Amino acid sequence: MLHSRFILSILVITLSCGCGGSDEDTLSSDSANISSELECEPPLEECYGDCVDLMTDEFHCGDCEISCTFDQTCELGDCVDICEEGLAYCAGTCADLMDDDDHCGACGDACSEGFTCNGEGACEMVADQLFAGGFSTCVLLKSGGTRCWGSLLDQQLETPPSSYRDIAMITEASCIVHDDFSLACSDGDGRGRDQSPAGTFTSASIGTWFACGVNTSGVVSCWGDPAEIADLGDPPEGNYADVTNGSFHACALRAGDQTVTCWGDDVWNQTDSPSGGFRQIASGDAFTCGIRLDDSIECWGDTILGTLSAPPSGTFSRLSAHGSFACAVRGTGALACWGSDADAEDEKLQPPLGTYRDVAVGTYHACAIRDDDRVVCWGTTTVPSF
Repeated sequence: MLHSRFILSILVITLSCGCGGSDEDTLSSDSANISSELECEPPLEECYGDCVDLMTDEFHCGDCEISCTFDQTCELGDCVDICEEGLAYCAGTCADLMDDDDHCGACGDACSEGFTCNGEGACEMVADQLFAGGFSTCVLLKSGGTRCWGSLLDQQLETPPSSYRDIAMITEASCIVHDDFSLACSDGDGRGRDQSPAGTFTSASIGTWFACGVNTSGVVSCWGDPAEIADLGDPPEGNYADVTNGSFHACALRAGDQTVTCWGDDVWNQTDSPSGGFRQIASGDAFTCGIRLDDSIECWGDTILGTLSAPPSGTFSRLSAHGSFACAVRGTGALACWGSDADAEDEKLQPPLGTYRDVAVGTYHACAIRDDDRVVCWGTTTVPSF
């Protein structure tokens, strides 16, 4: 019995003091045994129980302790960048974050349909047509989609159609000519501008008190506040290609000889249209401007407030007017704006440099399509990122 207790005591003491070795010693011994048993054939070398090529292995590049970053690869034992200088490694490809539509500004930041990366790491819309009025702007994208922004009180502009032929808008109302030539107007302050006549139309214009349109037969009609429509008088008879209206007057461009006829309030001589032909006409509150057949610009109406004090000279391809100012695209592609600068928002008269193909004017802002189809705005609005 005494012999048995003596042996048991020795066993307990041995286990308590750990004389048999620690767990770490055991693991080290096991690893050593594995390493001693692992035979790597050149040029492979053993790293933590694996045979690796230190010249090409991205997790053991040149040495077992060196691991390359996600955008590097191992070449001849050195970690080198996968992409050339100026490019970023994004999802298996080298991308220029300044102009890559799938990685614009950062890896994975893709531009929406109808937008492109602008070379500065930001997405910009690629536009086909441009419309503005009041405090709002709408763009028909080359992809076919539509984007509108600003103080869009009209619900039909908040969810615009995928495409359209013409759109006219001010702060409280709008008219849209759809692809099928149908006309839909709305009025946020009850002035009757939503009471458009039946039929199909090619263009429309909208002002403070009334709206006008040209139907597919070339006939001009106007509708809106009954008292103002009575003061405006009947539109001219004949075949017309376009119509534009201000607050209390309207002008129409005849389809044949391209002459202009104006009617309505004449307190500022805004119905005293000049003779001769025009390519395009556009009206502000109490004035109208047009691009003549020789591509020069002529304006008539309110000159008291400075609106038309200095229309630009030269040749022009596109024209837009609203409120108290107008902008046009020169034959060279440069922009020119003129009109009243009595408002605090006189930045509207300071267009950006560059070359453009279209322009649209609102109350205190304007936007233009550059010759690379991207949209630029100035005044009281900027192009949103969407």
